[in-house]
Amino acid sequence: MLKPLTSLRFIAAAAVVFAHFGYPYETGGLAVGFFFLLSGFILAHNYADKFESLTVGSVAKLWALRVARIWPLHLFMFAAVVPLIWIRGTQYTDWQTLANVFLLHAWYPDGANIFSYNGVSWSISDELFFYISLPFLLFAFNRFGVSRSATRAALAGIAAFACLFLIALLLRTKMQAFSFDWWLMMVSPYVRIFDFIIGLSLGLLFNRLQGMGDRWFDAALFTALEIASLWFLVVLYRSTWHKWPTLANSAYYQPAMVAIIFVFAFQRGLLSKMLSNRPMMHLGEISFALYMVHQPIMYYADHFIGPTIMIAKDISHIWGQVLLSVLMLAIADCAYRYIEVPSRNAVRALISERRASAQTSPGATIPG
Repeated sequence: MLKPLTSLRFIAAAAVVFAHFGYPYETGGLAVGFFFLLSGFILAHNYADKFESLTVGSVAKLWALRVARIWPLHLFMFAAVVPLIWIRGTQYTDWQTLANVFLLHAWYPDGANIFSYNGVSWSISDELFFYISLPFLLFAFNRFGVSRSATRAALAGIAAFACLFLIALLLRTKMQAFSFDWWLMMVSPYVRIFDFIIGLSLGLLFNRLQGMGDRWFDAALFTALEIASLWFLVVLYRSTWHKWPTLANSAYYQPAMVAIIFVFAFQRGLLSKMLSNRPMMHLGEISFALYMVHQPIMYYADHFIGPTIMIAKDISHIWGQVLLSVLMLAIADCAYRYIEVPSRNAVRALISERRASAQTSPGATIPG
């Protein structure tokens, strides 16, 4: 298990929460790009050798497990936000509602309605597209030897980055909010999948290199690399040379985020060890739930308690946001324990039951 990366998921989710409180630091979009990269990395690490061939069973199993990862909590939060939509008087068409329920709403341009109901669900609409594509991408990588060659994996990642950068270059002057070009670059899974593919390629590269033997100086070397990768991200964030909004949430930060994921995945530095403690791991495990529940909680608090989504101007506002954040964590923990985990376990049990049934049915061949 790549423990530091699990903990880093929480830090990224916290960056989204911070941005949605209204602080103008653009950490939310940066964090979502990190999520897409990390998702590709983890899935390549776990499934690289599972799709040397494509079978209906293997593809269906992967899809079932991945949908169980995101859809039950999405449905719960969809239902939770419906009263707020009614209170606000917001209206969506039947198609927009169905598209949101089935996580298709980021797949086509629809202006601000891409953020319908639970606004953050647009990113898991993209993730669903990535999950559907995953078996075929891994099969192609296996067929062309990318999974078995560190050099080819690195070249695949560079090629995906080049495509993303080229699209950003072509659209750099056409980024009016909620326009087609804005949707295509910032939201659509057809472009954001390059973030995911970079993560896949990085995961395949890591798979080829992770077996490097430990050396006595690894702790010092990897600690320095971990610090350097984080500092690289800080330098990019603080720099002012880039003016293309098309780069802001994706390609511009990719080199630093690639470095962070890759270095921390080795788990050999002191920062990795600090991130591998049980409390940080648990926060990482509930990070998806935190991501999904935080914005509706903010909106309910804003409506029923008072201004919440704002830059805190005094100590009372700061304490209000701190206490609301604690509430978010508590609800996220419950959502993880009572929705995420049971849903995943139920799907795994169903898959195991069907496999056992198929193996024991008359005429079935049981692998030796």
